[in-house]
Amino acid sequence: EDHTLPMVAMVAAFPAGSVYDPKGKDGLASFAASLMDEGAGKLDSKAFQAALADKAIQLSVQADRDWTVVSLITLTANAKAAFKLLSTALTHPRFDGEAIARVRAQMLQNLQQEGEDPSQIAARNFHQVFFGPHPYAHDTDGDGPGLTSINRNDLVNFAASHWVRNGMKIAVAGDLNTAALTARAIMMAANMTW
Repeated sequence: EDHTLPMVAMVAAFPAGSVYDPKGKDGLASFAASLMDEGAGKLDSKAFQAALADKAIQLSVQADRDWTVVSLITLTANAKAAFKLLSTALTHPRFDGEAIARVRAQMLQNLQQEGEDPSQIAARNFHQVFFGPHPYAHDTDGDGPGLTSINRNDLVNFAASHWVRNGMKIAVAGDLNTAALTARAIMMAANMTW
């Protein structure tokens, strides 16, 4: 708790990393994470992004090997709206066809660029040799065949089974007291059922 600035910063992590990618669907966790701010509930991608921008809410999502980590930074006055948007993104993601196609194209382009970077090639080969058949061997961002094979149902099922409160860890700092934080966290976690 720190009331020096009227801001709240939150990091939430839940077990939804690339280790949970099904065989042949490498990159599913990262693909789903990349779509978290691409529309939720009644808001399509453009409306969701506008809702974040209108309230100066910073939302970033990253899937690593074990976790999907969500970072949220907002002004205290907009904390309720920020937590509500995040809650909606976690429980009612849209996974619209246009957003899926656009994000998939971006991810495939990133993979192509990484395929020309010697340090990325070395890291990928190291993980394959060191981890062998373990899921840690595949790149967190997946591969071309995996990303191409992922469909909307894969994304919906992944989010439903992994974007859940069981195992979620939350850290919050800033201009929020314990009672207000508890109310926001309970609101967010209570909605995390599909």
